[in-house]
Amino acid sequence: AGRQAEEELAQAFNRTLIDRAKAVWDRDRVKGKAKAYVDLSDPGLKDEVLKDAWSIIPVETKDYIRDIFGDDGFMVRKDMINNLVGYRTASIGDAWMGPSRFSPEMRKAVADVATLIMGRNTFKVLVTAEKSWKAGISVAKQTIVIRSVIVPVANLASNVLQAATNGVPVRSIAKGFATKLIEIDHHLKNLDRLVEINALLARYRDDVFETRKLLAEQKALEDASRRMSIWPLIEAGEFATISEGLTEADAAIAQGKWVDYIHNLVEKVPAKFGTVGDTVS
Repeated sequence: AGRQAEEELAQAFNRTLIDRAKAVWDRDRVKGKAKAYVDLSDPGLKDEVLKDAWSIIPVETKDYIRDIFGDDGFMVRKDMINNLVGYRTASIGDAWMGPSRFSPEMRKAVADVATLIMGRNTFKVLVTAEKSWKAGISVAKQTIVIRSVIVPVANLASNVLQAATNGVPVRSIAKGFATKLIEIDHHLKNLDRLVEINALLARYRDDVFETRKLLAEQKALEDASRRMSIWPLIEAGEFATISEGLTEADAAIAQGKWVDYIHNLVEKVPAKFGTVGDTVS
């Protein structure tokens, strides 16, 4: 029953999408922009990927397209094709089978050269390897999302709930979080500067005046951290991310750029795992 409901919703969505595509086609055709369109239902299409996309559209949806577009076919603006029928990612396996935008000569050349180098099991080895690095990307993204997003958010919600159930007013909780984040930011910056001071002390160990100045600054920074309300937690080792020093994630959280940090982290994953596969594909 759930699957049937899903199909009904999908069909309703498809019809709305087709109605919108027809409205855009009618508008642009009047403006003389017909050359920017392609008929996806045209059996004479030279693009094998688009022909395959049309072939997998459900029969009910094709019938509705014919009812709406009539003799026009299925006119879709070229820059909207991926939005309407999806995007087909190239695969190394395209050199051996399946619809592809590569010419038959190019596909044969790739297959022949690869087989010459790797032997008769080339297709199986390459496709398996491609699936592996794609799976690696998926696992890496899930790990990043779970460890860097879901877990911190769950901990945050737990902290708020625990404080509220112990009688702390909601306004005080919100204010407290802001205050503590400011202290965390200041303490992390102090730690960052203390690392620099230690390096400078080694550099200017024979300069009495410079050493005295650096030691004074070192003591001032340490005293500043000790005066913070979060110091007892730091001293007790309860706040490991603070005690262990400044990290990229800590800096992102402290500066209110945590979401951007996570987004950039996820975006970097395909580049690390998939560069070779994307190049070959």
